Amino acid sequence: MKKAGHLSRRSFISSASGLFGSSLIASQWPAYLALASAACRRREAGGDFAHLDPHTAQTLEAVAEQIIPADDASSGARDAGVIWFIDEWLAGPGQGALSLLAGGADELDALAGEQNRFSELPFEEQTRALKVVENKPYFLTM
Repeated sequence: MKKAGHLSRRSFISSASGLFGSSLIASQWPAYLALASAACRRREAGGDFAHLDPHTAQTLEAVAEQIIPADDASSGARDAGVIWFIDEWLAGPGQGALSLLAGGADELDALAGEQNRFSELPFEEQTRALKVVENKPYFLTM
């Protein structure tokens, strides 16, 4: 019989890992805010991406819009400029992830078929394609 207030090892580890994850996010929050500010400045300046080629950027933007779609209440990833944040992220915490993301974009285009690009598919067809790759490193990185 468990005593009231008894904390099992499993509960302790679960609670501790949640606390660690929250602490890690909090400790990196200023760096992510700086990335977001830099991304906003670059987007407003209207320049090119620093790390992404146009095709990969277009595909990643479509994936991000699938993850955070626009609705009646709020903007989606595309309107929020998430692709600019990803481009900035590739110079910092995401350094080294460009080839993974570009390879994933190519795989999504292959799933779209010879005549299509993933980013040009209707939303529902994009959703079906993403279900095929949802457990792959590319999608998990996104």
